[in-house]
Amino acid sequence: MDSLLDFDTVLARSDGDREALQVVAQLFLEEFPGLLTEIRRAIGSRDAKALQHWAHNLKGAVSNFSPVCAAPLMELELMAGRGRTEGAEAFLRAAEEYLEVLSGEMLVFLVPTP
Repeated sequence: MDSLLDFDTVLARSDGDREALQVVAQLFLEEFPGLLTEIRRAIGSRDAKALQHWAHNLKGAVSNFSPVCAAPLMELELMAGRGRTEGAEAFLRAAEEYLEVLSGEMLVFLVPTP
């Protein structure tokens, strides 16, 4: 799999502020597992409204780092917006696979700069 994180683009979006990126990356890495848990819970209970809410939140957070990772979350949000939860597990699995890779790649933001 190619890199999901375009470091140069993300750094440029922050005007080169690596310290700000460290904070944002740390917050994301701490928060995304909980958001995934909420998405799983919404799928399990077939709660389309909650699924739409949590998928939207995670999509917004992840899109700062990788539009590719945001794609399955966007699909979850759209399907839930139409009141559907059937088939959501496949999009969740795709998002989880991407997030596993992306979270590893994001560690570069947590390395202190000299």
